[in-house]
Amino acid sequence: MNFKIINEHLVKNKKEINRLKNLINNRITEIKHLDSKELQNVTAELYFENTKNGGYQLSAIIKAKNDVFFLQEKHLDPADCVSLLFNEIELKLQKKFYRENKSKLKKREAAHHKNFSENISHLKRLKNEGSKELFESLLKILLRQMPNYIKRRLQSAQAARYVKKGRFELQELIDELYLIIYDNIEEIPSEPNESRIWLYQKTDELLNEKLKEAEFEKNNMEQLENLEEIQFEDMEETFSVDAEYEIVPAEDLDDYKLSYEKYTANDLFVSEDEESILSDIMLTFNRDEIHAIIQKELLYLPVMKRTILDLYLLEQLSVEEIASIKKLSELEVEAIIREVTLSLKKKLVKTLEEL
Repeated sequence: MNFKIINEHLVKNKKEINRLKNLINNRITEIKHLDSKELQNVTAELYFENTKNGGYQLSAIIKAKNDVFFLQEKHLDPADCVSLLFNEIELKLQKKFYRENKSKLKKREAAHHKNFSENISHLKRLKNEGSKELFESLLKILLRQMPNYIKRRLQSAQAARYVKKGRFELQELIDELYLIIYDNIEEIPSEPNESRIWLYQKTDELLNEKLKEAEFEKNNMEQLENLEEIQFEDMEETFSVDAEYEIVPAEDLDDYKLSYEKYTANDLFVSEDEESILSDIMLTFNRDEIHAIIQKELLYLPVMKRTILDLYLLEQLSVEEIASIKKLSELEVEAIIREVTLSLKKKLVKTLEEL
């Protein structure tokens, strides 16, 4: 994010201007920590004006791709003008990036599942022809989004001590899913939504069998209720998919970060009367911190509730699709989403109040 003070001569002296520039640079650094790459094409033109009471009015024209924001703040101290104005700038940009990221995620997921359904006939033909290697190569490309869902299930199971770290390799689970799809390819519905539901059903069946989270919960309820310290560091090891669609540690990828695969406060605080608390949270915690608070709180929930929220917010599935995958009614899914959302909101507010 670049800025320019258009009429800095209206400020008292050069020393004051330098102080304000340092303050602005510090605020931009904080915003960058929240939203990194999105700020590359953001510019701010700042205009100082003297007010009748001897104070200042600071106006800003913010250009962010196709959007333009005009903001103003007044205060006796120009430094306070800067602080107040940049709070508004930060909130405006956060909300803009949230909308854009959600739109990207929905389009990406829709494209993935459309491609998968459109190539089912080719996968069936390749199996009938005995071309297993070519089948797997095509499947890897078509299902390149699925490893992230499997990764999150595996990491949360490890972090909550359902399974020992290292008990399963991510690639091992993915390979087993590919084999299940190969063996059952004739069952896959051709319609995109139905094929997506089938795919997540098979994935959940595999993970439920391997991780045995529900069984662990049933047999260790007392241990879970008294669990004081989740092994949250197990969530820190991240994996993603590189250009060849192989699973590799994320730190080995060049410039790769799916920022829109993170939980956000915007997902939870959606009503107008929650706008104030949402702003406080967004100005206090950066995006990674909010994601970590939500993710850690989810680890204390039963696997059914945890995975429903994952499917709803990160995988962008509808309530109807989730109900089919989990074999629940839509009313049950909606009730779980409301319950978990309320719990997460309370956790974020409590964390904010404890600062």
